[in-house]
Amino acid sequence: IFEPAEDLKQREFGMRWFFTLAAAVYLTCGITLAEVHQIRIIHTNDIGGVLVDAVKPGTTLAAKITAVESLKKDWPHLVVDVGNAFGPDNLSAWEEGRSVAEAFKRAGYSGFTPGHHDFDYGIDALTARSKQADLPFLASNVTASRPQDRLPFEPYVITQVGGITIGLIGAVDRNIGTRMNPETASKVVVTDPVKSARATLSALENYGVDLTILLLHADVEASLAVARALPGLDLLIAGGHVAGQTESATIQYKLANGVQVLTTHPGGTSVGYADLVFRQESGVFELDAISTSAIETSQLQQDSSVVARADSVQ
Repeated sequence: IFEPAEDLKQREFGMRWFFTLAAAVYLTCGITLAEVHQIRIIHTNDIGGVLVDAVKPGTTLAAKITAVESLKKDWPHLVVDVGNAFGPDNLSAWEEGRSVAEAFKRAGYSGFTPGHHDFDYGIDALTARSKQADLPFLASNVTASRPQDRLPFEPYVITQVGGITIGLIGAVDRNIGTRMNPETASKVVVTDPVKSARATLSALENYGVDLTILLLHADVEASLAVARALPGLDLLIAGGHVAGQTESATIQYKLANGVQVLTTHPGGTSVGYADLVFRQESGVFELDAISTSAIETSQLQQDSSVVARADSVQ
């Protein structure tokens, strides 16, 4: 599912009409308009540290930040990335991902789960990027191999968007170490993402969250296996999927246990998003509907700050 940038306003009108209609239905059932809430989840993955590219401009960080800024307008929103953001592009490798971290901070990202290329420059560099980006780096199943070492990861974060309390969890593929920088891989221990996510979901129940989202850096098969094993989860947003899907699409799976899995093509020309409708009854929010799509980035204007940053480091 994708839409050209010029069709976004038409979709926005359609979604607003849908929410107005939904609210009208709720009113006829005795539910007040104020009890209908909507939020937008915007997701990127596998940018590969590509700041600019004259040949494939839609694949770049510069294009995707433009898309993120467009999608944020007039919506309560949460913006997340699911890994392989800081590399392996040569320019980002030279500066260890600094420009990407700067762009994430400026665009208001709220959560990041690393992929194997984000470990390319070592733990110290990744820790520096977490401070620079000023957002939670989430990996519930990654710990330091030595007790005295510290990693820049939290298992989860709780945040509020448009009155909805969201529990955001991070995890990575158990075999991610085989694709990492070997020196860095020796410094971390990666455990079963299902066990860590399940334990975190149990903990989040005590905080009364309305929506649970798992950011998982793993391939298609692993992501679906994790989703099937976590029936209490609402949404799984994945990164690290194999190539071969339509480059400008949001890839979506709705499983029998109710979990929805979303991702976009690695190195592709889209930014994915999901619009969620909640209904409040007796003080409890219930997720009523999820609509997913993507904005096509090939024809978008490149974000000027990212372009300027790339020019300054070339």
